[in-house]
Amino acid sequence: MTILILHGLQGYAGENWGQWLQDQLVAKGHTVIMPTLPKADHPDRAEWLRTVEDLLKDVDHDQLVVVAHSLGVVTAQDYAEGHEFRGLVSVSGFASPYGHPMNEYFVAKHWIDPHMVRDNIKKIAIFYGDNDPHVSREALVELPREFGVRPTIIHGGGHLNAAAGFTEFPALLAVVEKMA
Repeated sequence: MTILILHGLQGYAGENWGQWLQDQLVAKGHTVIMPTLPKADHPDRAEWLRTVEDLLKDVDHDQLVVVAHSLGVVTAQDYAEGHEFRGLVSVSGFASPYGHPMNEYFVAKHWIDPHMVRDNIKKIAIFYGDNDPHVSREALVELPREFGVRPTIIHGGGHLNAAAGFTEFPALLAVVEKMA
């Protein structure tokens, strides 16, 4: 199994629970790709997508699970519009603009077709905190509704990042392993 781990805005490879997740998956024999996406402080949506396409060009997509955090979930969905793969795990993810000044320009560039994404991904899991300080409740609720999946909502989970205490994430690991 190959797992791609994507960070969000202002992120980098291994931040939050990423390094822990990679270490756990590698120890279990999985291949993990965990890039630092370009210009993470003010990313270009097309550049992030191109980066992911380049990283995955030789990967068996029947054995691919993408785990993405926050803005990285938008890039994972962009990729899914044009590629079929095994699984997507969204952590504090969204698809539509919701008025956040730091990422509005990125999200508003392209409307994601949730039906196309859903048709191209065999399994989808969604996690979010019930008190996320960065992503609106409406945006968080929209994603599972559009994909027809029941989310895992973590009480007091915030943005499910290191600032909220998520440097390890056993529930996330369990879902990724189940998809594998």
